[in-house]
Amino acid sequence: SPLEQALTLVNRAAELAWEYQGDGLRTMEKGLLEGLCPDISLEGAQKRAKLGHDILDLLKQVDDEQLPHDYALTSKLLRHYASSWSKDADRYWLAIDPVGAFFHGPFFQTPYTGGFVFSGLGQCLAAFQFKKDGDGERYLAAISDLAHMLRQVHARTAGQAERGIRIFKPQLPGSRSLMAGVASQMASVIPVDATRLAALSNPDVIRLAIDQRAADVARGFADLIAQLDDKYEAAAPDGVGMSQLPGGAEVYADLAAMHTTMDLTPEQVHARGHERMGRIEAQMAEVRAQLGFTGTAQEFAVHLRGPHGGVAKDADDVGERMRKNKDRLEQRYDEFFVARSPNEYDLVRLHESLESTMSWGYYANPSPLEQRGLYHYNGSKLDSLAVLGAASLVFHELVPGHHLHMSLQAVNNDLPPLRKNASVNAYNEGWAEYAATLTGEMGLYDDPYDRYGRLA
Repeated sequence: SPLEQALTLVNRAAELAWEYQGDGLRTMEKGLLEGLCPDISLEGAQKRAKLGHDILDLLKQVDDEQLPHDYALTSKLLRHYASSWSKDADRYWLAIDPVGAFFHGPFFQTPYTGGFVFSGLGQCLAAFQFKKDGDGERYLAAISDLAHMLRQVHARTAGQAERGIRIFKPQLPGSRSLMAGVASQMASVIPVDATRLAALSNPDVIRLAIDQRAADVARGFADLIAQLDDKYEAAAPDGVGMSQLPGGAEVYADLAAMHTTMDLTPEQVHARGHERMGRIEAQMAEVRAQLGFTGTAQEFAVHLRGPHGGVAKDADDVGERMRKNKDRLEQRYDEFFVARSPNEYDLVRLHESLESTMSWGYYANPSPLEQRGLYHYNGSKLDSLAVLGAASLVFHELVPGHHLHMSLQAVNNDLPPLRKNASVNAYNEGWAEYAATLTGEMGLYDDPYDRYGRLA
């Protein structure tokens, strides 16, 4: 029947998508290292583009309105994914998505693009266990993959420069700092002491080979840093934003539509943001009045640096402020929610190689290597909005925000694998912002300063 044919096409499209997207997850579940370094090459982007077109071609014959509800949701998610993949080759020089989470960036040497890759790779290398012969060779292969990926990044950066696409001048110091910090991290993570290799029959051979390949990685980082030299900087854009890059405005507009899942131009999104900020600033003025403060918003910002807690004492104090709000939420959780995540959650400090370039931090899903969901917070910025907004940040990133959403989705066995691991930014951030608002209704912004931090 036509319905059976449509269901078969959706199933085939889902198999193709999951075969590609699930590779990294399956690798981590087995404790392996193969495939952890993404393909940064143009050829890799072309393969993803072909996959996207193949899936879209399959779904051309499917009318989502005629499908059972569950299949319709899967089909719409597939269209969302495939539409993005199909454009990866065309926008390769302007936007890449190395972590495969539809989190594109123009330059790999930035914290929210390559930084995520390096963070996960460092964790996997440090945790890898040498249990039997062959594990040494697998570890060596992973180091070689890292060196190869660095060469791909170098080639892409050179190709971008030939096309007039360079890291923005204000961003260059951070990119250099990030590469130097990650190089230092890898120099300490990659070498392996004798005790970790005790189960192997050839530990000395493997250890020597590891040191040799670690040197290849070090050269790769050195080449990337040297590539961003004074000559490169002289030709880099003075301003920031993708509109500064040839063809960047068009790619940005397409990415804005993908992230919002709405047919809005960047200008329309910007205008809506201004409208919302007008409402938020009015609410902030109400909080200042509630506190009896009669000065301006700028004067209140100075006031916050006083004894009212807008500045942390040290990195541990940043974490403790967030953990205090985590504990407050836990005390009220069962009054408002009927289900709990099967995974614990907590806060850890961001790796030092990322702190100077990453704004606040990031949430990492539970994984075979780390069963907890963790918010990696930036402990180096003691006077940032993350300190003032510690409560709302915890509610957004952990519970009832990202951690509750993503960890429950991952164990929902009513969903097919593709949807259990789905990532759609509009929903991810929409839920987390709803969660940070809901906690206000739960009474968790009873301190006006926490409420102000939420609004700020």
